[in-house]
Amino acid sequence: MEFNRHNLAVLRQVKRQARQEVNVEIHFDSSTLREDLLELAETPVSSGLRALISELVQDDEPQLPAVVKPQPQGGVPLTERLLQNQKPVARMRYRGRVVEA
Repeated sequence: MEFNRHNLAVLRQVKRQARQEVNVEIHFDSSTLREDLLELAETPVSSGLRALISELVQDDEPQLPAVVKPQPQGGVPLTERLLQNQKPVARMRYRGRVVEA
């Protein structure tokens, strides 16, 4: 579980409300914190506490970065665009051979 300012504040609220409502102590450094929170949400607790727990658990799920596919510009694929954007190559003769520069 990621501990940033927002999650710590929400976790403190959950800890306080859980202690008041069901007399359950939640420890931040527990290795099973996520499972403890899910188990607490299944017990008869207030809807406010259940919403805080769901907010913490949703934040815990890893976010996959969006994959951005290169879009063709004007219907032309990227490789063709790169070939079109190349400057023409000058051909010259050097010591009797054709050289491209």
